[in-house]
Amino acid sequence: MIKLEAVVIRERVETVIDAVEEETGHVGVTVVEAIGHGRQRGVTHEYRGRVFESRFLPKALLTFIVEDVGVLLARAGEEEQGFELLGGAEAIRAEIGSPRPPTLEVELEGHLASARATIGDEVADAAVARGRAWSFEDAIDAALRGAARVAEAARPPG
Repeated sequence: MIKLEAVVIRERVETVIDAVEEETGHVGVTVVEAIGHGRQRGVTHEYRGRVFESRFLPKALLTFIVEDVGVLLARAGEEEQGFELLGGAEAIRAEIGSPRPPTLEVELEGHLASARATIGDEVADAAVARGRAWSFEDAIDAALRGAARVAEAARPPG
């Protein structure tokens, strides 16, 4: 499971949510109103001839939870590694006593249907079984490497 947070100006909330949904297929988001400043360190306003400085500007904190890096890898063309990570995530959930909710299971299967069709059920099931055999540390390490590959692939050129 990955938690992705972004602090954006209020006018860009919908744009960011749409972009994340388009890239990952993930539609769940939590939006929290916030205030803060970046490099601009606030703005200066003039009202009735007086100058006011606003150090903190209205922002929104967006929080996305992506169940598994495996889904992202599978959608990025690394189907077998994606299914291995899904198996590793299942092993971690079993170890900590937190089974995947049935509604999330259905959602994941929907996201992975094309990846499963590409590599076949037998290969996908074998990859999940390999992932289930990983230790807790191996699964975390593989998830971090997978997240780095997904982030690298998503980075704009240049």
